[in-house]
Amino acid sequence: MAAFYEIAATQMREDYEKLGYTEVERPSTFMQVCNELGVSSDVQALASMDIDSAPADMKEDILAARNEIIFSADGWYADKAGIYLVWFDNAKKEWGELPKFSELFPGWDLPTVVNESADEGLEVENRAAESLFNGSVRLEVFG
Repeated sequence: MAAFYEIAATQMREDYEKLGYTEVERPSTFMQVCNELGVSSDVQALASMDIDSAPADMKEDILAARNEIIFSADGWYADKAGIYLVWFDNAKKEWGELPKFSELFPGWDLPTVVNESADEGLEVENRAAESLFNGSVRLEVFG
């Protein structure tokens, strides 16, 4: 699988280079994301706590702090086999690799989003599709 990932990454770089895009570094660690977002040290500390050994009355606060950071982060993708995802900006002709969730948030579980109503879910789906089709991300499927 790693060979397919490398092939996809190489192809993506070549494609963007031919188009005249500049590769820019995206935040790829928890601390880089927190610094970029201006996350307070209190929220960082709470989110970084070991949820398994935390007192029961703190677990909800830990998850809330994590979700605040996760959903504010500008780009990551779930660790699914066969995916390579990049961010790009057509106006600036820039692109960059998006990190995997596990790279940004090691040891954390992917959050579960529960929609309270079908209408809300439809609105979220439409916004996600709109973002994808406006050219803010490019997905390369391999393997």
